Amino acid sequence: MPDVCSLPKIDHVSFSQVALFETCPAKWFLERVMKVPTESNPALVKGREVHEDIEWALRGMHAHQHPESEAIAAWVREQGIVIDPKNIEVTGSTYLASGMRFEARADAVSDDTVYDWKTSSKGWRKGEEHTRGQAFAYARVFARPNVSYVIVKPDCVIDVRTVSPSQDAIDAYFVKADTVVTAMRSGVYPRVKQRGCWNCPVRNTCKPWLSLEPIVS
Repeated sequence: MPDVCSLPKIDHVSFSQVALFETCPAKWFLERVMKVPTESNPALVKGREVHEDIEWALRGMHAHQHPESEAIAAWVREQGIVIDPKNIEVTGSTYLASGMRFEARADAVSDDTVYDWKTSSKGWRKGEEHTRGQAFAYARVFARPNVSYVIVKPDCVIDVRTVSPSQDAIDAYFVKADTVVTAMRSGVYPRVKQRGCWNCPVRNTCKPWLSLEPIVS
């Protein structure tokens, strides 16, 4: 069985990789290891564009292409949040007990808070911020007590959700992440048939509705 560390370009994991593997190991393998071409998602494309806009705004460039980015930049100024330019779109890492490097990328980091800009067409459900493991990853990697999700909807209304993860919750998440790494190293990646298969970006390669046999690397 191959070790995931020896596979091309897989020398670390992240929150998104762990979440993707938990959703469907086959999808993780096809997207992240085999690099199967994926179909573009308009929502993801716009999300990346808005993030780039916000980065330029926070750096004082003010090159807005989307009203959502101006709304978040204005919110940051109104709140008096001071963000060092070197802590905008910043990457950090830590190591799991297994030795695997765990990497996280934050939109912005202040003295006590990690900020994550989110675009949303419908907004978040009440309490949804407490169910996202991303906050545990941010809190440990960047050593900050607070994680704020700054959500902007198409009408530019800002909704801020802040969580302060407990150490026990952070530790539990990273134990789970190590368990996922063990599964990644197994070399067997089951296909998980689910409602979202019809819209999966690697559906033409996977076709789980035709076969639920695992992919063996």
